[in-house]
Amino acid sequence: MYSVQESGDLDDPDDPVHYPAQKLRLFLYYKIVMSCSPSKGRDCIVLLLHRPNGQLSFARLGDDRWTRITGASLTWDSSYRDAFYNIKDGLFYVLSFDGSMITLDLSGPSPVAKDIMPEAIPWNDPIKDLVQTSWGDLLQVWRLKEIKRSVTPVEVRHEVDDPYKVSCIKEFFLYKVDYDLQDLVKLTSIGDHALFLGFNSAVCLPTKDFPMLKPDCAYVTDGFYEEICTDKHNMREIGIWDFKSNTLHSLARCNLVFHGLIGRHQSG
Repeated sequence: MYSVQESGDLDDPDDPVHYPAQKLRLFLYYKIVMSCSPSKGRDCIVLLLHRPNGQLSFARLGDDRWTRITGASLTWDSSYRDAFYNIKDGLFYVLSFDGSMITLDLSGPSPVAKDIMPEAIPWNDPIKDLVQTSWGDLLQVWRLKEIKRSVTPVEVRHEVDDPYKVSCIKEFFLYKVDYDLQDLVKLTSIGDHALFLGFNSAVCLPTKDFPMLKPDCAYVTDGFYEEICTDKHNMREIGIWDFKSNTLHSLARCNLVFHGLIGRHQSG
């Protein structure tokens, strides 16, 4: 058994709530990024973004415990939200809640961090993803959401805290990371490419190789931690964001059908 605050603050022991490990996993882990395939053995370095509030730990394949990354080399001790591994230079690129970025060199005896991008916005919203493009640029993709109230309660098989609550994507922001200027360059298009964004790693695909995909669009599902973990039975936002028209073509009806199928399957 482990203890964790209901609010998500794992450092405050005053009023802990006890969870079994099977349930606690929904609260502890944000994302895992690997340097290579696990088939490479000890060459495989695993970077873990985790609670409390997006801290960093790492391990090599075969290690019996995680090593937490702390110290003056980090801009923050926490609040990291996304990361990816660059095979060209052997570094992890890590994105903070405020748009600032660091690189992490985990190949030596101790972690080496370097600031490469300053703060862009002083708060956590919108959610931010790192996307490596096929043409070599690194993008920060920001998604701003809003909470809407449905007229009728959302009918799902499981009980939810707020059956009238539906989250939706309100706006997208595209930025190219300019390492030389240490700045974010705003973009309005990704051309003949499509993005896939969710709670997992972001992907950028050329639509010429995947003609069933729409160019200059982002295929999105909820990537918001609270929606996935604490409100996991609530409705999900599923849709296609068109960067040209700045609109979301919602596929929420597919979501309703999905919940209906799951309900019939579980009751059958």
